[in-house]
Amino acid sequence: MGARGPARDDPETAKAKGSNRQSGRAKEGFPMPPNERPQMPTWLGAGLVDFWDEAVEQLFQMGVAATCDRHALAAMVESFGAYQDALTAYRGIAPEDRYAVSRGGAPVKHPAIGEVNVARKEFLAACKAFGFLPTERQRLRANKGNQKGAPEDKFKPGGK
Repeated sequence: MGARGPARDDPETAKAKGSNRQSGRAKEGFPMPPNERPQMPTWLGAGLVDFWDEAVEQLFQMGVAATCDRHALAAMVESFGAYQDALTAYRGIAPEDRYAVSRGGAPVKHPAIGEVNVARKEFLAACKAFGFLPTERQRLRANKGNQKGAPEDKFKPGGK
């Protein structure tokens, strides 16, 4: 099953584009949790505090930080810690021991390589969910305080 297309625009952007489709939804409201900094869970590892603070600050500046995302954000930070641990273990293996040869003569990867790949995949999936990847940031809009001019100006003739 393919992707279902881009995410719908918020009512302000849809109205600026001149879309009639979103007009009914705008009356209902566009449900958004308040933009507040989530508190770090006490069970999060001590070595991940700096990454937590950095991630929360970036989300807050993008206008998408919410207290209801606290545990999902903690899972993303924890996956970053798992990726760091797997990478440290991989780097501790001598380069000549990273691959072996099976009885049949085929190369076999060290298990640590698989752990690094899985941890990286999980971390990038979590980053994608929060909009930390360039392709996902296109869906987010910055705080109005960071923009030059009104958001609808970019849709007017000659707007930038």
